[in-house]
Amino acid sequence: MYQRILLPTDGSDLARNAARHGIALAKAFGASVVAVYASPPFETPAGFEFVPAPLLPVDVYEEGAKKTAQRYLDEIEALAKEAGVPCTTQHLRAISPADAIVAAAESDACDLIVIGSHGRGTVRQLLLGSVTTRVLAMCKVPVLVHR
Repeated sequence: MYQRILLPTDGSDLARNAARHGIALAKAFGASVVAVYASPPFETPAGFEFVPAPLLPVDVYEEGAKKTAQRYLDEIEALAKEAGVPCTTQHLRAISPADAIVAAAESDACDLIVIGSHGRGTVRQLLLGSVTTRVLAMCKVPVLVHR
């Protein structure tokens, strides 16, 4: 039924549990998984032609984003390996994580997305996170929301 399952993560416990569920589905269907982490690119504040001495140098920001992505993706890759499920990983760079997740599902020919109901968002997003809501609204691929 499913051949490729996309597993977005933000490193939260809910995302990890959703990934475990997605990996179990992949094992049951003989599918592979694609783990993705989306982080925003470094940006200069809008309206400024220059930023005199940024609070965080670009290279420090980029290295931190890379290490964070690697940590979260390695965790999912290890879970998949333990289950005997083929896994690839991607660190996506996008202003909108939801846009990146939808684009990854399409470009990687995924036929299911397994996503946590909410992640590291704010208190007002507790019922259904804004990223999850946007993925549900934009995506043509079936989405399984895991609580």
